[in-house]
Amino acid sequence: MGSISYEALKAQAAEYDPDDLASARLAVRSEKEASAEEKVRVAYGDHYDPKTMCDAKHDVAVMLGEGEAGSVVEKLRRMAREEKRLQQRHTREKKHEERL
Repeated sequence: MGSISYEALKAQAAEYDPDDLASARLAVRSEKEASAEEKVRVAYGDHYDPKTMCDAKHDVAVMLGEGEAGSVVEKLRRMAREEKRLQQRHTREKKHEERL
């Protein structure tokens, strides 16, 4: 990242909707996590240990301040918010169609 400071990125992130940002972050993280896991699996071959990978993922979650239980709860909250958002959009579209 070099020239861009953490504080600058944090300020830039503050401009976005927290729910959208969390969803995007989760999507990117899932892709990167899967990619990293595959690289480790290939590198270690027969010596790959899924438990070690699970422990590493847990350690990363702790370092990021995401407790395992909290992470699951947050994912469920995001899913519920997204579902509510979709229902609201559907309701708005339906009302708009009725006006036409």
